[in-house]
Amino acid sequence: MARGRMLNKKISDSKRVNDLPDGAALLYCWLISHLDCNGCMMGEPELVKYRVFPRRKHLISKIESYLKAMEESVDENDIPLIFRYVVDGERYLWMTG
Repeated sequence: MARGRMLNKKISDSKRVNDLPDGAALLYCWLISHLDCNGCMMGEPELVKYRVFPRRKHLISKIESYLKAMEESVDENDIPLIFRYVVDGERYLWMTG
């Protein structure tokens, strides 16, 4: 697994990211450093919370709402910011951008 990722400063200008609630925008940005080389990671809200926000007191239900907001934010081709899927009963997420 990669130790980190580069974050392009253009993310600050992204209409889709800026339209997210503040917590969801923060989660989106911080998710980037936890993705594997394919842009994927475990997608259970509990695992996302403990991996990305280990020191913040966000409720799991709030993390779920942030992830849902990212799924619902689609571009002109109907591609969401993240796509969640299940393999062998395990939930994953893929960051499309």
